[in-house]
Amino acid sequence: MSRLQTVLAGRAWCLDYGIARALLVRLDDGGLVVVSPPSGMREPGWAEVDALGEVRWLVAPNHFHTGGLAAWVGRYPSAQVVAEPAAHARLRRVVRGLRVDGMQAVRDALPGWMALVTVPYATQGELMVVLEGAPRVWFVVDVIVYERALRGLRGALFRLLGFRTALQRNPIFWRLFAGDRAKAAAWWRAQIEAAPPDAFYPSHGQAIPHGAAEALAALFVDSDPLRRA
Repeated sequence: MSRLQTVLAGRAWCLDYGIARALLVRLDDGGLVVVSPPSGMREPGWAEVDALGEVRWLVAPNHFHTGGLAAWVGRYPSAQVVAEPAAHARLRRVVRGLRVDGMQAVRDALPGWMALVTVPYATQGELMVVLEGAPRVWFVVDVIVYERALRGLRGALFRLLGFRTALQRNPIFWRLFAGDRAKAAAWWRAQIEAAPPDAFYPSHGQAIPHGAAEALAALFVDSDPLRRA
């Protein structure tokens, strides 16, 4: 059974792996951008990816999402790895010998309907993806999560850290990696107001394929989001 979920018909797909989700986007010329390259790939999965197009860009969306990067670099050695500058040092420590470039290289290759957006005030080098289409899609990595289940030891630990089975701001990000919480929350409010997303796909948890803007806006009504995280 395919693990690919269509996000935009003929253009973008999500791939769930364990407790996370990757995004694959096919550019107008057939090249693929892979955001948060997933771990645990097997031959049937690689074959599905190859059927979508040529993997040209591997985007590390922050300095934590590294689990599958080495395998993808090994599988597609000609693909260019890109990340925000704040993520480069840890990426190179985790994947020895890795060449990682800044985001401008891939941004110059993107069509007008796709944007890789730098998330300000994120000290670990965070990105989100915006896809303009029907629907308008946001793919968000570690700022906002929507846990589906919190079971066992992992679930108990996550609950202690403030996670819930609900759409929420990631309490770890907002405590440790939001350089200025009030300004970061204001930035997210501005993004939602300027171009409300129809569909929301978090890297962690449940997607909202329709009517996402209202639910997302409700997360940022406070000047300090940590009060509600």
